Amino acid sequence: MIKFKVLNKNQVFELDNLVLKPISKNDIEKIRIWRNDQVSFLRQSNIITYDEQLSYFNEIVYPNFGLDQPKMILLSFFDKISEDLIGYGGFVHIDWKNKTSEVSFLCATNIMNNPEIYKSCFINFLKTIFKIAKEELQFNCLYSETFEFRKKHIKNLESLGYVQFGIKKNAKHHEGNNYSSMLHQKKLFND
Repeated sequence: MIKFKVLNKNQVFELDNLVLKPISKNDIEKIRIWRNDQVSFLRQSNIITYDEQLSYFNEIVYPNFGLDQPKMILLSFFDKISEDLIGYGGFVHIDWKNKTSEVSFLCATNIMNNPEIYKSCFINFLKTIFKIAKEELQFNCLYSETFEFRKKHIKNLESLGYVQFGIKKNAKHHEGNNYSSMLHQKKLFND
């Protein structure tokens, strides 16, 4: 396992039925397929080829592992019992000066299509990410960007204390419609 210099020695984080650990090369093809299956929910606009995915990980993702202040920290997450890869996410657009980061999350398409399992997976992932952000990285604030048509996703964010702080108008054109992005944040420490 390749390790992030900035995370604890163990690099493995668990909550309920999820296990998170640094993303590995074994995960990138499944992630590519999920991204392409779910392109309508993502800021990605085109289908990603295998070579594009490999290039992105080799040139953008993996160089962050050895940095004291990486631009992103991506973690794969697994079902604790089956040990199956069920998603990935983490911290992107990290601002070390202000100690903030956007939270990234994507799960397997079959989980995305099962609302109850998806909700459980998403909430446990966010709780684990919150703990890492607060205890490991000492971040002040996490934020998220979600398209307005993802009502259940937004409801799950808000159930964990994320508060809407902005809107990006016409952020996505999908199926003949323009959609805005909802921006949510969660402060990790009280002012």
